[in-house]
This record gives sequence, C-alpha cells and structure tokens, in this order.
Amino acid sequence: MPKTKKQAARTRASEAVTLRSSRELADNEGRVFVAYAPPRTLMVMGRRDPRNGDLCVSRYAWKPPEVPWPGPDAPFERITGPEAERLLDAVERLIAEGSLLSGERRH
Repeated sequence: MPKTKKQAARTRASEAVTLRSSRELADNEGRVFVAYAPPRTLMVMGRRDPRNGDLCVSRYAWKPPEVPWPGPDAPFERITGPEAERLLDAVERLIAEGSLLSGERRH
C-alpha cells in the first residue's frame, strides 16, 4: 500500500499502463522513443505503435547523472512528464518482480 498521496497517485496512474514489447511491431514500424523523468535515473527505450500510440518497450538502462539528456534535435521522440512517469513505474515494477533482467533487450 502506498505511504503518501504522491505514491498513491503514481500507483493509480501506472495501473493503466500495459507494457508491450517492441517485438510486436514490424521491424520498420513505429517511431523510436526514449522515456526519462528526472531525477530518476531509469531510461526506457522502444518504439511507439503508430496505430494506437502505445509505447512498446525494447530495453531499459540506468542513466548516469553526468550524461546529458539529448536535445530537441535528437533522432528519436523524447518522452517526458506523466507519460514517462507511468511507463517508468510499470517497468520498475517488472524489474522489482524479477520479470525483467538488468537492461534486458525486449526487441
């Protein structure tokens, strides 16, 4: 059970996220994205399903603080804010459950 209102809100927001693998998409389908929500260090990469906008995960990594977040001219979609928070929460739950190995490639 969440201990604070913020944790409760985060839990409710993340419950709606159903993680999908980028393996579900054809090789040439979907726009590449990176999701990041500072001050968290988890980054999630994958492709956005062009049919429904779902974020399909291919891998995740831990971003060292000294590595800058790519600028707006990066060759991929930058996911931030509540959408990134929900995705990162869902991925962190799977990591904690042991369903994802460290940096596992899901592509």
